[in-house]
Amino acid sequence: MSGFLSPKLYEKLKADVLRLTNATQRTERGKPHRGHTDLEIAKRFGISEKQAADIRTIAELEAIDTSRFLEADDWKQERLERKKVGGPGGAAKKTAKRPGKG
Repeated sequence: MSGFLSPKLYEKLKADVLRLTNATQRTERGKPHRGHTDLEIAKRFGISEKQAADIRTIAELEAIDTSRFLEADDWKQERLERKKVGGPGGAAKKTAKRPGKG
């Protein structure tokens, strides 16, 4: 099977792949804590390891609320602005010259 991931295959397997993956921590009493590797998942569904990894990665990203990405972007922008002198559009901070050095 090729490395191509069709939307149909993704939709068909995403819930099962997420359920089986190592990325999900399980702490239920009496249940095993070990998830499956991408290779084990691939063998179970008859797909390539790359396809299993792609399904897992896309499904994990879909599970993250978009607002989390926007919050992270805002946080990075605020941090950048704090490093500038004069706020937005300000010049980069200049280092002070030492006395007697020019």
